[in-house]
Amino acid sequence: NWTCQECGNKSGNGYTVYLNAHHIEPFFLYEELRFLVSNGITLCEKCHIETDTFGIKALLKFNLCGKESFTNANYN
Repeated sequence: NWTCQECGNKSGNGYTVYLNAHHIEPFFLYEELRFLVSNGITLCEKCHIETDTFGIKALLKFNLCGKESFTNANYN
């Protein structure tokens, strides 16, 4: 419904919200899940950047704790 699933923001009344596709299971760890709709939610840019798995943060967490620990934690 074109809404950020974290904060609820959406475009309207002269206000523009840019939505990003957020992978629930990290993009770089789960190649088989990359294009599954069930592995994604829409987040506004602000909420997406704040996730623990945005960009380089996911790679750093993986390098610090390994895949098994990484996937058992709640980093969505």
